[in-house]
Amino acid sequence: MRTSNQQQMYASWNESSYTKWNCLALTMYDKICFIDCDKIILTNIDTIFTCTAPAATFGSAWTKTYAPYSLRDPTSSRSHTSNNRRGGTTASSNVNTSVQNLPIFHSDSYHFHSTTLLPLSKRVRYDVSKGFDPNMGGCNNPYWALQHGEKVHPGLIFLGLFCHSVSCTGTMVLLETCLQHYCYFLYMIFHDPVVTHCSNSGKHSEFGLPTCYSGKDEQSIAFLYLQGGKQWYFIDARYNHIPWLPRWLQNMSLYMQPKTYHYFNTKPWIFARDQYKDLEAWWALARNLVSTHTTVFDGAASAFKVQKTVSLQTLINAI
Repeated sequence: MRTSNQQQMYASWNESSYTKWNCLALTMYDKICFIDCDKIILTNIDTIFTCTAPAATFGSAWTKTYAPYSLRDPTSSRSHTSNNRRGGTTASSNVNTSVQNLPIFHSDSYHFHSTTLLPLSKRVRYDVSKGFDPNMGGCNNPYWALQHGEKVHPGLIFLGLFCHSVSCTGTMVLLETCLQHYCYFLYMIFHDPVVTHCSNSGKHSEFGLPTCYSGKDEQSIAFLYLQGGKQWYFIDARYNHIPWLPRWLQNMSLYMQPKTYHYFNTKPWIFARDQYKDLEAWWALARNLVSTHTTVFDGAASAFKVQKTVSLQTLINAI
């Protein structure tokens, strides 16, 4: 991993992340949409299957295009703090109603104007009428002009992998299943001379590109199709939205509705439930699942240390 933060967050399970792409072997389906389990779906996204596969969101909220002006909360680390309530009502058990009522930007600490945007925590004025400058802050972002559904030129992916940038985001990827691709993937991560190197122990080769900031799962799936000459397609950031980094929404459209929330890093159940507005959507979904699915009820009862013999309402109240 390129940075110490990445190393701290991902090192313990980095080698296991390749198992994401076992879904290539699920040939009983034509297409698979892989979604990380720390994401929730805010609205129906079945139309994603009309996209040509492979497809993914290329880029990152931390690239030059977005990094200087990402609207972080005043408590940007999202750690526990006192007196950090963002307001809002308790999440309803009806997840659809709750999500629809959420503001796109969960913090009420920002003022939006027709031509300027002022994040109060930083006191930085940004003229939104001029668009983004792709050459400020963060690492390079070769994908900044791509639109949803467009082809991703192989040259851009090469720049992302080999020129100190990023590849695709591995939290949501649309793939066509194929045993041939799956078998080659297994070979590639251990034996491809371009992207493997000797491990620290010297016992086996490891996949990894020191010229790319993305995780090994993201590098590997991007390189698989780049190497195989298969065309990638672009999924816009609404499908990989991080609630506290709204600037990643495509084309400077501040009011585009996100399709998903990605709870990157610290997970919702770690925070106080009213600490951030975006947490309402997660808890509403949890309550809805417990109310409608027996297997989820049993698992939640165990997780929240409630006897499985208690009433459904008691468990919902515990959640």
